[in-house]
Amino acid sequence: MLNGIKNLNDDFELVLAPMASVTDLAFRSLCVYCGAKTTYTEMVSAKGLFYKNERTWDYIYPSKYENGINVQIFGSDPNLMANVAIQIQEKLQNSLLSIDVNMGCPVKKVVKNGEGSALFNNPKLASKIIYALKQSLNCPVSAKTRI
Repeated sequence: MLNGIKNLNDDFELVLAPMASVTDLAFRSLCVYCGAKTTYTEMVSAKGLFYKNERTWDYIYPSKYENGINVQIFGSDPNLMANVAIQIQEKLQNSLLSIDVNMGCPVKKVVKNGEGSALFNNPKLASKIIYALKQSLNCPVSAKTRI
């Protein structure tokens, strides 16, 4: 069965999207084995990284099977997010493919802090976050949203 899945990748690139509580290191490794060309971490709290929570930092590291990693962060403070993104870039160096900002999470504890999908209601803040990241990094920056 796994070989059949791998053969799907002949005509297009498989990308593993960021999914909270799903795209951990083990799941990403399995998806790479099954043909995913690029993977994203689950959403990672910028505040958790900023305050040096080691468990939170563990979420960003690629497995030995990944050729790099796209890291998804969430938060609402442009300066804090830029600071954290710089730290991620320094730690991962060439393993960091991009930084993705979560602007789609509808979970109440995320939204009540002005993060995730709450950024959709505050386009000025969302643009400040993207601008701060683009000014601070030398890798692509993207945003995940929901319709």
